[in-house]
Amino acid sequence: MKKNYEITALLQSQKLKQYVQELPSFCQDYFKGIEEKNNLSTRIGYAINLKSFFSYIIEHTDNYKDISIKEFPFDGLRKIKAQDIEDYLQYLMLYKNESEKSVTNHESSRSRHLSALRSLYQYFNRCGQLEVNPAIMVETPKVPLKQIEILHDQDITLLLRGIRNGEGLSPKAKSRYYRTWFRDIAIITVFLDTGIRLSELIYLDISDIYYEGNLDYSIQKMDLIAEHYDLKMPPLMPRRGATERLEKWKNECRNCFDQIAASAEDIFPSLAYLSIEKKDDEQDTLYISYRTLGVLIPYILYFRPSLLSHKNDEDDALFLSMTGDRIAKTSIEEMMDKHSMRYLKQHLNPQKLRDTRGNFVLRETGDLALASEVLRHKNISTMKRHYQMTNEEKKRAIALKTQR
Repeated sequence: MKKNYEITALLQSQKLKQYVQELPSFCQDYFKGIEEKNNLSTRIGYAINLKSFFSYIIEHTDNYKDISIKEFPFDGLRKIKAQDIEDYLQYLMLYKNESEKSVTNHESSRSRHLSALRSLYQYFNRCGQLEVNPAIMVETPKVPLKQIEILHDQDITLLLRGIRNGEGLSPKAKSRYYRTWFRDIAIITVFLDTGIRLSELIYLDISDIYYEGNLDYSIQKMDLIAEHYDLKMPPLMPRRGATERLEKWKNECRNCFDQIAASAEDIFPSLAYLSIEKKDDEQDTLYISYRTLGVLIPYILYFRPSLLSHKNDEDDALFLSMTGDRIAKTSIEEMMDKHSMRYLKQHLNPQKLRDTRGNFVLRETGDLALASEVLRHKNISTMKRHYQMTNEEKKRAIALKTQR
């Protein structure tokens, strides 16, 4: 049986195929050519943008008045000038769609439209089928710098404490909460400790966790650790039970995991890492702290089993949904926003946690290059462009570098 993420990928592939079929026939070669270079969501975006562009050219050029988008000739690409593309970007700022509703596109959106055109021309340039690329002659719309948003230390404390205690929940929400509270804490902890991307986190498997000593994930191993450190391990979560029984079980868990957190440096090794797959199918390594292992291992042993369903008991996925499938992107986004609005009165998304991690590294080390490396930016300017240190942080960074 296909998992949720496999079904999503299949639906996206079908959507891309449908979009490409609506484009000029030569675009089929283009999308096959960029399949290995660009991910599925990027290609879908390109297809939508290209359809918009060809629709504009046909509507605003006399030579193509009586043809459909699919009939647009390849030779028409040669006749398109930089001025045509500039006019198109100007048109995108404000126009009316088929329903006569006004549509606006800001700088970032118009920049993506231009990127799609540049990619199309670059592909046929490389193939030797086109000699020029008018899209590179067009200046990219200047996107205003946006100050990154982060969580501060007190925000993180309030958020995790709120999830841990489950304050302000209705009886109906409580029943779901008992099965997911520790999973939610584990997810947020991994984001804050590694700066991992959401697209990478959802595909993490238990087997992607490594550390010196080849960790044994069996409950028997955890029981030995518990015995050595005089920890009283809680029973597995009861699958059914009254609220009082579940609340008693959760309190037992919290007491136990408080002990684990206090002893994490002794129990778990300081060198551990997650092996993740990048866009180009290469493996990358994200190092995690013993504190994060102190959350992940109890989650794997004592909470994840309550989320597994009989239909996929062998699934290796690290983070599971309520139905026992690999958790989806939207589920994580909704979970974060729900907790944040409840306990912080502000919106929260995975990118904000990723930026929080980068900000923390920069604040602690004063090293922009290191912070950029931790977030795995391709260019250090990405980090530099979005983050401006306060005067106090600048003083601290200078002091740190002086001490080296």
